[in-house]
Amino acid sequence: MSGKISRREFMQKTAVGAAGLAFAGSGILSSSRAFGANDRMSIGMVGPGQRGRSLMGDFHSVAEKMNAEITAVCDIWTMNRDRGAKMVQDWWGKEPRKFRNLEDMLALDDLDGVIIATADFQHAKMLAQAVKAGKDVYCEKPMANDLKDASNALKSVLDTGQVVQIGTQRRSDGMHAAAAELVKSGALGTICKVDVTWNYYGARWKRDDVNEVKEQDTDWKRFLMGKKYRPWDPHQYMEWRIFRDFSSGIPDQWMSHMIDVVHWLTGEQFPKSVVAHGGTYVWKDGRENGDTFQALLEYPKGFLASYSTTFGNDAGNSTKI
Repeated sequence: MSGKISRREFMQKTAVGAAGLAFAGSGILSSSRAFGANDRMSIGMVGPGQRGRSLMGDFHSVAEKMNAEITAVCDIWTMNRDRGAKMVQDWWGKEPRKFRNLEDMLALDDLDGVIIATADFQHAKMLAQAVKAGKDVYCEKPMANDLKDASNALKSVLDTGQVVQIGTQRRSDGMHAAAAELVKSGALGTICKVDVTWNYYGARWKRDDVNEVKEQDTDWKRFLMGKKYRPWDPHQYMEWRIFRDFSSGIPDQWMSHMIDVVHWLTGEQFPKSVVAHGGTYVWKDGRENGDTFQALLEYPKGFLASYSTTFGNDAGNSTKI
């Protein structure tokens, strides 16, 4: 970009970046020149939990070069809010503005964009709120796991014209970008099958720190965000990925990344048929979402894609075309 450009114009012309490479490469902090103090970008962190704090670290690694900083943190849980604020204090030498409720953060006039890293089922509603408030957004994947929420979020983005990027992993990985170019070149000939395997050994998404959270230190009703009310449960609050009401588990958390890769590699968008099966065969710890899963998808171009994960054996990871 040449000539003078305001902070807001810059935000309108760039996407809010994904973690690591995308923050500095093609996203919110992408730039071919340095910006002056008046162009310093102000970003809010929504949900500085485990994943959110990891994203904060990625952001900080390129923030100085890109003249940006996190100036506000928001979380309904006091402990997470304070953890995120301390990281900002340590990095920039001043305490950020702290908010319990998202709408209060979004009311800030000087906030250019937000990073959303809350529970998956909350993403779409928060994304819609943010763009309606005039903020550009980087939102962790999946954008939604409810079709109505997804449609509303998409409409909100299109209506407002705000810039949004969803944090689907592998999109900033040069290896996958190179593979997509190779397939596009026709060097592999006719594609008939793509096999994706992603395994792990362990009781994934169970947490040792589940008892850290106390009901009086958070807002249970706000956490549920429209879900049917039920009594306070720290396990559902901290381990929401293993409960059916909040997530589908493996398809929601992991398959979404890799089916995106399948679509990237093949140029497809939607399968024409899908079959899937799975269950809890190893970690019988009260989880509602299984520890083993396999799906087979058929696409209009005429090929199959398979996806499989088990948490019962760290048998390796691969994508084969």
